[in-house]
Amino acid sequence: MKLHLPDAAITIVTILGAELIERCNHHTQLEASIVCEEPAEAVLRTIGQPLEISIGSPAPIELRLTIGRIEVSSGVCRLTAYGPSYQFDLIKRTRSFDADVPQPISAFNIEEVFQKVEGLNVLSAKCAHIGQFEETDWKLLVRLARRSGAVVVTTADGRLKVVRTAEGTRRTEVDVARIVEDRLSIEVVSTIVESVTWDWRTGAAPTRGATHSFSGSDQTIEGAIHRAAGSILPGGERHRVFRHSDAPDDEYEAKILSAALRAPTLRWAARLRNLDVAPGDILSLSGSKSVDTPMLVISRSAIFEGRAVDGQLSIEVEAISADAVPAGAAEDSVLEPMLRAIGVVVSVDDPERLGLVKVHFAWHAKESEGTWCRATQAAAGAGHGAFNPPVKGDWVITLHWPKSGELPVIVGAIYRGDAKIADYLGELSSQRAIVLTPGGQRIVADDGSDSLHIGIFNGAQAVCELVLTKDPPTIKLESNSGGTISMKAETIELEATKELKIHGKVSID
Repeated sequence: MKLHLPDAAITIVTILGAELIERCNHHTQLEASIVCEEPAEAVLRTIGQPLEISIGSPAPIELRLTIGRIEVSSGVCRLTAYGPSYQFDLIKRTRSFDADVPQPISAFNIEEVFQKVEGLNVLSAKCAHIGQFEETDWKLLVRLARRSGAVVVTTADGRLKVVRTAEGTRRTEVDVARIVEDRLSIEVVSTIVESVTWDWRTGAAPTRGATHSFSGSDQTIEGAIHRAAGSILPGGERHRVFRHSDAPDDEYEAKILSAALRAPTLRWAARLRNLDVAPGDILSLSGSKSVDTPMLVISRSAIFEGRAVDGQLSIEVEAISADAVPAGAAEDSVLEPMLRAIGVVVSVDDPERLGLVKVHFAWHAKESEGTWCRATQAAAGAGHGAFNPPVKGDWVITLHWPKSGELPVIVGAIYRGDAKIADYLGELSSQRAIVLTPGGQRIVADDGSDSLHIGIFNGAQAVCELVLTKDPPTIKLESNSGGTISMKAETIELEATKELKIHGKVSID
């Protein structure tokens, strides 16, 4: 089977030991999905950085995409990347694992059985059924060390069928296990699977931490803070951290990556082990006498240390003093750090009519590649609003929220390089182009002559023009180059309080 990934948004859900790639058109998921049987090495960076995926035998395939969006919501991590077209074959292979099976198999020795299966890398196994296991009554739960989720084993006609459940990495990856002459044989078969996202969590989403009121942001407070953040939370220092929504005795390891004092609050980044959090959680460091204030998590990211198949998963978070958050502040919009970037528009094809344009940034490998960005408007809503989008070739200024999952936003445009102000505009100190389109439509305010020009132009030549002049008060309607001015109505009234002048031939039918 061959699958063609078009030059459009490709949603990639990264899971340990496998890659699931879905065809997308902008943000609409289509029908095709594949999974690579070989564990894929994935390098995940922030928005705008390259995503490199190497898919193994029989022939190595490398995909170089650009991350355009990362969503983390209630523990679900979804990544959107952009890249050119690729075509490759789906690899379907089978691997077998064997282990001695003690008799009889029971709830008390099943973990020992699976630990002997070389290559399966079982972290723990626990049975959902206590008692002796008959051949037709297998029911056990195995959790892999790769944290890829649950595996449920049942029998069907004397064969053991292993299916990873929805709370794991994939819904429909099917493994087959048999007991043959007191040996457990497991076959791992990779096949086409459903489109699923991987929940980084093993349980329910944590309780969201309540925000606290903040009395003010007096910048004079900054002058009173002279202690360096490093003296309070030195980088590399290890602390114990606990989440306020957990039991008081639940503490986890936190390694401080950086800290900064920014009036009137403290901000720190830490790497957590064995604890996953979400923006909005409240944390406290129990190993620091200097910092005992509750900290509000404002961003998080998952980090793999080592190879994807057997590396350690850890969480990096940024947090600020919880009492520095304005009451009712939206966590994703107010607290998320922003990045600025300048790029050039390479596509305005927006079939879903969402006001999106594709912008090429310096980190894209090819000039045709880009990231979809939202174009800001003076007003926007269902059935109303303004629409004056950038055009291909425009240089734009964008804001990025790398960890929030939001698309970048275009906040303005600049003249730069080969995108200069049109030559046919006169004195730039006095003229203001309110509307200037590539097709020649213009609305220009000229402060030098106190006039407003509305018209369609061919270069510097006005084809049709309405000119409103302040002194003397004049309204001029003109069609050049043999054009026609037409008025049609049931009644047309012309009234001059002083004089009516008509120049040219008059024909009355």
